[in-house]
Amino acid sequence: MIEVLVPDLGLPDGVVPRISGWLVRLGETVVEGDRLVELHRDEWTFDVTAPASGRLVQRLIARNRLAPTGAPLGVIEPE
Repeated sequence: MIEVLVPDLGLPDGVVPRISGWLVRLGETVVEGDRLVELHRDEWTFDVTAPASGRLVQRLIARNRLAPTGAPLGVIEPE
């Protein structure tokens, strides 16, 4: 299993993005580099991409929840 983590987005201290939407359904197959989830904060929007190919088997943070740097967002099961 491979965790999908919130990368360091270079936001100012104390600014934590929210998940504005998941772009992949649970159980869907992804290829490394595919967009998985969109994070948003104020005027910034970021895409988090798949770190590996496989199947998205867990979403650990729901839409509209805060997603601090390093937090696990989901889990990919490699094929």
